[in-house]
Amino acid sequence: MKPGSQTVDGLFSAVVIGVVLIIATFAAYGSTNQLGNAVTSAVSTGSEEVRGAVAVVQPTFTSTAYRESISANGGFYTFYAKYASSSAIILQDLTWLELRIPFADGSVAGWGTDFNLYAQVLANYSNAVVVTDPQVDGGALFASGTRRFEKVFVLHEEYVTAREYTQFKQFVASGGELYLMYGDELEVLVNYSSGVETFVAGHGWAFNGTAAYKSQARPFETQNENWVGSSYYPLSAGNETFRDSGAEFNALLNFTGTSIVRVWRISGNATLAYYTHIYGLGKVVCYCRSPVNALHAVVGIDER
Repeated sequence: MKPGSQTVDGLFSAVVIGVVLIIATFAAYGSTNQLGNAVTSAVSTGSEEVRGAVAVVQPTFTSTAYRESISANGGFYTFYAKYASSSAIILQDLTWLELRIPFADGSVAGWGTDFNLYAQVLANYSNAVVVTDPQVDGGALFASGTRRFEKVFVLHEEYVTAREYTQFKQFVASGGELYLMYGDELEVLVNYSSGVETFVAGHGWAFNGTAAYKSQARPFETQNENWVGSSYYPLSAGNETFRDSGAEFNALLNFTGTSIVRVWRISGNATLAYYTHIYGLGKVVCYCRSPVNALHAVVGIDER
């Protein structure tokens, strides 16, 4: 659907569909683990042709990072906060930078704060395949070198491995359409092995396995400019009053091959916008702001 062609009533109808889907599924399955299994099963059915067309990525690595930030045992955000003012090489509390994935594939907890947005994707693409971050890290977007999907929807994908990042980039270069539904995408580098997520670089830190030290804030920024077309716009860069109740944005960095769908805000020299960007044989569609309610989520999906 072209931008602006959907009515407000249509948008709210889509919201209602998503809400009904969530309520009905909870009613049928009760516990969150059962619900996660049911959702994974439901989106894995349908014709082979439809299953191979669309995927939505469960942001396992980002969900783990934020879940562990409130753990009594510590986590990435506990570490960031404790040593924010330190310029020393840190040799203690390094276990906070190694987190075991705390939930099963497909579980509700694995979506973090993204379950409602996932439900909106499912309402629009009922046979979408769910792939998790560890699965993308393992090569799930391709089979024998051939792209498996036409469209891939990425939700809050702040934390990624190098292999996963390369998968997304190659997916677009080979002709795929990558839909980035948030601001604050592809920002922090982690490693993944045998169920453990290890922090590597980002948020002003780097970790080499034996010590942590101050480093660059956004290790993917230069690469993102090339093929994504934008990068995270830090909260400190603009006036907080326009940030729409906590929404986060990406700022456009590459206007070559870029078509702006909607400008969210102009802040100094930064253009915060919803856009499409051509890379290789494919394109990135970046909503480039964190949805602050279900209506924003629907707009981001339907205006394509």
